[in-house]
Amino acid sequence: MAVYENWYASRPAYFERVLRRARLYLFHIVEETHRRGLPTEIALLPMVESAFEPRARSRSGAVGLWQFIPTTGKGYGLRQNGWYDERRDVISATRAALDYLEFLHSEFDGDWFLALAAYNAGENRVRKAMNFNRRRGRSTHYTALQLRAETKRYVPKLIAIRNIIAAPHEHAIRLAPIANEPFFARLELEGPLDLTLAAKLGGVSLKTMHALNPAPSNGITPPDGPRRLLVPVGGAPRMRAALRALPREQRVRWLQHTVTSGEYLGRIARRYDVGVADIKRVNRLRGDLLRVGQHLVIPVRADPAGTPRDAHLHLVRRGDTLWAISRRYGVYVSQLAQWNGISTADVLRVGQQIVVRGE
Repeated sequence: MAVYENWYASRPAYFERVLRRARLYLFHIVEETHRRGLPTEIALLPMVESAFEPRARSRSGAVGLWQFIPTTGKGYGLRQNGWYDERRDVISATRAALDYLEFLHSEFDGDWFLALAAYNAGENRVRKAMNFNRRRGRSTHYTALQLRAETKRYVPKLIAIRNIIAAPHEHAIRLAPIANEPFFARLELEGPLDLTLAAKLGGVSLKTMHALNPAPSNGITPPDGPRRLLVPVGGAPRMRAALRALPREQRVRWLQHTVTSGEYLGRIARRYDVGVADIKRVNRLRGDLLRVGQHLVIPVRADPAGTPRDAHLHLVRRGDTLWAISRRYGVYVSQLAQWNGISTADVLRVGQQIVVRGE
């Protein structure tokens, strides 16, 4: 343990920088561990996993504070699509990580060392190492197992971090206090919202807004949920009031556009009456080249050009078809296709917006 305590203690700037990031999330994570009766040290695990960087990605494709790989994330209910990677969602990923750790703790008969090793390496690898030792009459304690170097360092690192935080003065590290109160509040949203706009409305830095809401892939909260926004507690009242007062003409809706053969940014921008620069910014495009089948997010006003004032924009949900939408609004499928420039045989996508005109 002393080796890792010395390693962190010799890098005080790094240690302090990581804990500054952690202050956004620690209260929530500690609260959740206490609610479940888990050791408080578990709340420090993201420091080992991701250095409390919610957008961290490993070479193996593990993502987020808790570093979920795609398969484990899906197994614990974390959605991953073009709009949203829930492995980065602070609330959802924390819930999933603690669920997984509770399962591992039970699976390894209440041994936290083995449970933590399995969180890092996978339960099958730990089981295999235990069986290897058992067949040779050796100890199956965590420290006796033949595991990867990364996994053998995993638990000692966590304990070293705990020891330094418990007694920073013994390691010549000065730690800024972390308030024992929530850093963020949850706001419920009526629909998609641009995080850049949200930051302006709430008087919050864009850096903080993205740090609290790192899961949207394009900086836009997803149309099919979760429809929540995390904001600093102190800015929550202002944000709520600003969202209520936002005039309709200033609201932004988001459409999904699939690039077809022959399309280019200028043509798509003219179709939706938006700027090429806006499309590139929202989709994080560095150049102008598009590929057929590519999905783009298009920002359009609540009353976009070409959409009559008596029109309604229907947000496609799971199971929606043109026929079902036509029945709901009392119009023909052929009319929906004509109004939206699509074929009557087209398959709709969740999150797509369909213009429905008043007839």
